[in-house]
Amino acid sequence: MSTINRLSSVDVLQPSDQIPVWDSSNGDTRKASMSTLLAFVESYFADPDYSTRIVAPNTDYFTVDIGATGDSIWMIVNPTFNFANGTITLPPATSAVNDQEITVVFTAAVSTFVITSSGATVLGAPVSINGYDSFRVRYNAAQLTWYTLDTTGDGSGAGGVSQIIRQDFTGNGTTTIFTLTTAPSALGNELQIFIDGVYQERSGYTVTGSNIIFSEAPPSLSTIEVLGWSVSIGAETTSDLVSYTLGATGSVLTTVQAKLRESVSVKDFGAVGDGVTDDYLAIRAAIDSLPAYGGSVLFPTTPSGGVYRLSQTLIINRPVVLSGDIITASPFLFYTGTVLKFDAGITGIIFNSYDSPGGDLAYGANYCVVENLGVASASLGAGGGAFDGLYIRAPGIVLNNVWTWHFPRDGIHIQADTVDGHSNANLWQATNISTQFNGGNGFYVEGNNANAGLGQRINSSNNGGWGIYDAGQLGDTYIACHVDSNVLGPYKTITANGSHVFLGCYWEPFGPKSDLVTPSIMIGGLASSVGGVEESSTGLVINAAGATNAPITYLNYRNAETIGSSVGKPDTTMAAFTFGANSESVNLNSWKLIFDTTYNVWALEYANNATFTPIRYPNSASALYTNKGSTGPVMQNGYAVMNVGDAVSSAKVRLLNSAAPVTGTFEQGDIVYNNAPTAGGFIGWVCVTGGTPGTWKTFGAISA
Repeated sequence: MSTINRLSSVDVLQPSDQIPVWDSSNGDTRKASMSTLLAFVESYFADPDYSTRIVAPNTDYFTVDIGATGDSIWMIVNPTFNFANGTITLPPATSAVNDQEITVVFTAAVSTFVITSSGATVLGAPVSINGYDSFRVRYNAAQLTWYTLDTTGDGSGAGGVSQIIRQDFTGNGTTTIFTLTTAPSALGNELQIFIDGVYQERSGYTVTGSNIIFSEAPPSLSTIEVLGWSVSIGAETTSDLVSYTLGATGSVLTTVQAKLRESVSVKDFGAVGDGVTDDYLAIRAAIDSLPAYGGSVLFPTTPSGGVYRLSQTLIINRPVVLSGDIITASPFLFYTGTVLKFDAGITGIIFNSYDSPGGDLAYGANYCVVENLGVASASLGAGGGAFDGLYIRAPGIVLNNVWTWHFPRDGIHIQADTVDGHSNANLWQATNISTQFNGGNGFYVEGNNANAGLGQRINSSNNGGWGIYDAGQLGDTYIACHVDSNVLGPYKTITANGSHVFLGCYWEPFGPKSDLVTPSIMIGGLASSVGGVEESSTGLVINAAGATNAPITYLNYRNAETIGSSVGKPDTTMAAFTFGANSESVNLNSWKLIFDTTYNVWALEYANNATFTPIRYPNSASALYTNKGSTGPVMQNGYAVMNVGDAVSSAKVRLLNSAAPVTGTFEQGDIVYNNAPTAGGFIGWVCVTGGTPGTWKTFGAISA
């Protein structure tokens, strides 16, 4: 065998280089290539789940190809010098296996660094690396992605999650124990030891505490290099290097940075939320950070609170979602949950359409969503002025679980009219709303372009105006709303062609009345209670009648311009049933059909004068007599009571019979018509003397 000389510092090992090996079967030393020995070690000694590789690129723009393997690998890249460019090619998707890990350690710096994989994505890998820094990646087969688990910082441990610690010793041919500055237990994974660049198997040394004890002393003047992981507790990394997956079927891999950027928190911009610090600029910056087409802004609560004070009106010109933590349902705990508290004398939030005054011509605040937020004013409902909690002049605004209170004018003010530049506030939606203690109306709608809105479960109480006031032109719908203790009254509509519908809405049965105009409709709720609706109201109110016997009551009040009901198709001829009048007034032009239980009679009467009955239909002969005093004719089975004068005594009974009565009490002038007349007979009999049955004479001779 040739003489073995020491490698110089500039020598570079090649896979074909020869290494002496003692062959125990022959009792002599023989040579074997490095590649042959590496294959032998990996096959017989290395952990098949975590193999070690060493490469030594010696030119710039080098490429290290790990190759098609499913093994987890510890790779030490030992470049000859610091290089400007380099590439590591990870195993391709065709051979990589799920959860396979590759750890790569560099002993020299590479300024521009690329990591690739055929058929797979590499996510979060470093783009440059320092000497004795490293990175670790893991493969996700479902996503065809290598994602970075951790990287080192600059080699000093200041900026990384973990790093490689290197310690060098020089052998003297006799020393077998070398002491580390850091015990291996603090270094994390197993040590990697090289003597003059040759990897040492674990069987050649032991580790006790911080001491490495070799079974044979390293040669004199040999370089002993010890590498190990150092995990820095509390060390930092950037969120774009940390992967995230939901873990559910079909979920995709992303980074923590991308996940966090799905929404914006006002806390990201320095908002405090203690109710004292002015958070306006922070909140403004959070909203302005969103793209022009919008996004979500979170207003979190914290142990220190969730009341954000704002010194200026918050103007929204883009479609955003403003989302807080759920607010309490208690009317007495106004400052729990997330609350935006505005200084006195200003409006809270304004939502502009793209062409509203001050709006964004590109988008506007169309279809914004406000949820789980309280909006309050320091004005405490006083001071006057047109300052509202929410001023909406953009279409499609959605309010869900929102409270407003203590503003000088309206809690919620929706207004859009083409004549004053407030372009469009149609299709608004308000659900689970509480608006209280405002100086004006609790909930207010106005304008010819504020239509087709839907209000559900709105609670409006203790406001200085109306509970719900809708002056919209075409009509809105309210379902299951409640109002209470508002100064001007519960519900009000004023537009003559606004078809507003109130379903199941009610108010406490005291205080001012509701005032609804035609064609507003109110169905259900407490509307039919005595005094519930102003007498001047002209809207249609249909409700369960409460204490009366009628299951359905159609209430319409005096001075209505038109009233009426019909069944069947109205036509130029008589419909199946028509009942109505031009006005409900003392002119007695409206009719009602009732059953009088006192006299057992159906009566058609004028609605506003119970003492004047045009016609009655008794259901028995005895009822015929008790109804003699009727102001109109009484009809029953061929019998009639006809009244030709104003006095009750002038009412005359008209009967049909084949003979004069022999029972019953009659008055002078009562007549019985002969229902079986014959030639030479008589038309009937007339009572000439009242009595029981009285005196009767024939009249009206019939020719023979």
